[in-house]
Amino acid sequence: MMLKSIVKRASKWWPISNPRMAQALRILNEENGEGLAILANQHKPVTPSALPAPPPREELSAQLLNTVKNLVDRAKTQNAFEACKEVMVERIKDPSELAYALDELDKAKAQPVPSAAVHQ
Repeated sequence: MMLKSIVKRASKWWPISNPRMAQALRILNEENGEGLAILANQHKPVTPSALPAPPPREELSAQLLNTVKNLVDRAKTQNAFEACKEVMVERIKDPSELAYALDELDKAKAQPVPSAAVHQ
């Protein structure tokens, strides 16, 4: 790993005369997931229209319900709904479960903040 890093960094200063080296660096960056090409594809925006309808609570696992509750509670107390959404999209891979989590987050976001919580 250290040697690859050295070669990749040093290759920026070498003359581009060897197509084999260019091909090797392209493979490292794009196909092995070590470069920016993979990172650019990781953060695809989630649109609610692309998700299925959220399933009923009874069909979801207790672990998921607990996770969603904890995330939503933290988002409410810290007023960090967008950050919570990013965490949900990153952690929850099943589209129907993600739809449920985002629906719960939207419900919590729509609720008015109690005046006692605002003045704390």
